[in-house]
Parts: sequence; C-alpha cells; structure tokens
Amino acid sequence: MSHPTVSIIVPSYNRAYILDRAIDSVLAQTVADWELIVVDDGSKDNTQQVVEQFGDSRIRYLRHDPNRGVCAARNTGIEAASGTYVAFLDSDDRWRPEKLEKQLRVFANSPPKVGVVYTWLGFTDAQGNLKRVRNPRDRGNLRENLLFSNLIGTPSTVMVKRDCLDRGVWFDPRLRCGEDWDFYLQLAQVCDFEVVPEVLVDYCDDETSRSTDGAKATKNSQIVVEGHLRLFEKYHRPRDLAATTLGTLEPHEKAAYLFDLGRRLMCHGRLARSSEAIQRGQYYLGLACRVNSRQPYLRMHYLVSQFGGNFYGKAIEFENMLKRSLKSVLQPIFKKYNFSKNI
Repeated sequence: MSHPTVSIIVPSYNRAYILDRAIDSVLAQTVADWELIVVDDGSKDNTQQVVEQFGDSRIRYLRHDPNRGVCAARNTGIEAASGTYVAFLDSDDRWRPEKLEKQLRVFANSPPKVGVVYTWLGFTDAQGNLKRVRNPRDRGNLRENLLFSNLIGTPSTVMVKRDCLDRGVWFDPRLRCGEDWDFYLQLAQVCDFEVVPEVLVDYCDDETSRSTDGAKATKNSQIVVEGHLRLFEKYHRPRDLAATTLGTLEPHEKAAYLFDLGRRLMCHGRLARSSEAIQRGQYYLGLACRVNSRQPYLRMHYLVSQFGGNFYGKAIEFENMLKRSLKSVLQPIFKKYNFSKNI
C-alpha cells in the first residue's frame, strides 16, 4: 500500500458548524498527495456527518468517546498517520491553497537536520479582511531560544517530518495550556526549524462571543497557571535564563519575553489565587531587569510586583486605563517602553 506524502491531522470537538471550512481548505491545496485524519474528540454534534458528506477516500474519521482533550486527539492522529510528513490544522483555521506545496519545497531545499517547517499566520475578520499578521522569522537550532517564548505559534502553521515524531515527540495530555510550546521544545531537541515567510494560514475570530464572567475568567487563569508552571518545571528549573550565552536572542528580546512571562504569571496567578505563580512571576520580572538593566519600565514593574499579586493587578488595570484615556499622548511612550522586542 502506498503512503501519502503528507498526513493532515484535524482535532475537533463540537465544531461541526465550522469544520467544513477547514476541510475545504485542505481540498483546495495544490498538492493532492495527502490523507486527512479528522479526530472527533467525543463531540455531541453532527461532526461525523459533516466529515462523511465530503465523500473523499483520502479523508478518515476517528472518534474518541468520551472527550480526552486536544493533545490526546492530536496524538491519536499522529499514531494513525502514514505520511512522510505530518501537518496539523485546527478546526477553526484555514489554509491557503499553496500552503503544503511551499512547505514541501522548503523541505526539499533544506539540509536533513531540518525537521520542522512553519509559516506565518494571518488574523482576519468575518469578511475575510486581514487585520494583522503573526510573522516570526526564527529558524535553525531553536533549542535555547524556545525557552523564552513560543516563537512558532499555532500548530496549524507547522509541518513536521514523521521521523522526528518517531523519536518520542508528542503532545503532553497533562498540559491544558502551552501544549504547543512544549511540543516545539521537544522537537527542538531533535531537529532544526525553517520558516516560509508568508501568510499561508488564516484564523478568523468570528466565533460566538466568549463569556467573560468571573467564574470563567478564574478557571481560565487556573489553566494558564497550571500549564505554565508545569512547562517551567520541565524546562527552566536547572537553567539561568539571564545568561548572555543562552541562545541567540538579543538581550532586549530576552528581557521582553521574560517580562511577558512574569506579567502573565502575576496577573493570572492573582485571579487563580496561586502564590506559586505570583512568586514565579516576580522571579521572571527580576530576570528581565537583570537582562536589560537600563530599562526603567522593567524596574518599575519588578518593584510593583514586590507588593503582591493584588497590588500588581490593580497597577496593571490603572496603567491600561491611562493608555485608553491618554492614548494619543502616551501611545508613543508605551510603544517604546511597553512589552515588545524593543524593551
């Protein structure tokens, strides 16, 4: 039996109303030698009927019962995949027609140590208008650089050599947040990365409006805190992330990423009432100051964090209020000093 060049894995949970859009974008690819594996993660809607209506022999339907989470769904797809390469597509994303073709071309022209090729991501409105672009350019050996941030983004942009996945790389089902970052950190141990510097994946944020009630916000923060603390336990504990020789990022880039980690843990730790997350957030804010000691904005945040999570959270709320009310006056200042690679 012949094997396809690319196995495409689409995890889906109660997304029947939008799944056909993702599948249509696969059918529109300029490369036809693929298999599409839709893993229905215990949906209670008509996902199976949506998949079967396409009537294409290259499309396979697998089901979990009950729901096991997106990591388990992707792992099920990986186990079932028979292609030389594996690509991932979330059910609320769409590929542009030349996505697979251009990634395969990069693989063909790259040294054997390249095991991942990813693309840029476009964010569109309901009418399909491009609002902004996530355009990373990180390539090569990212083993150290990925410690600071998820530089790659959504798995929908990623194609991986199957040989790399067979070296023990998987999506960790224990992670409900940061599972893609963990996946890339694993891959970075066994291969190099390349990028197609072009928007070949679109994400349309036209879903049903999300609830912002306090209970849901608290639960979300608990998931964020849980995921980040587990990630840092796996990868950060034995390392001094302030070391100038760690990775190839510039000091201001490292400081920006460390600052973002610290602020995220402080804010979510406050909502989740996690003293561990708050302490860890203070630690990362302190590291950011060490890496870029001349930046007063970083020192201010670190100082404020020493008064605890509640005080820090209120300070962030006050800062955001100032940004909104004095946008025209303060925008140039915040653009220079607020979180960005210019910190």
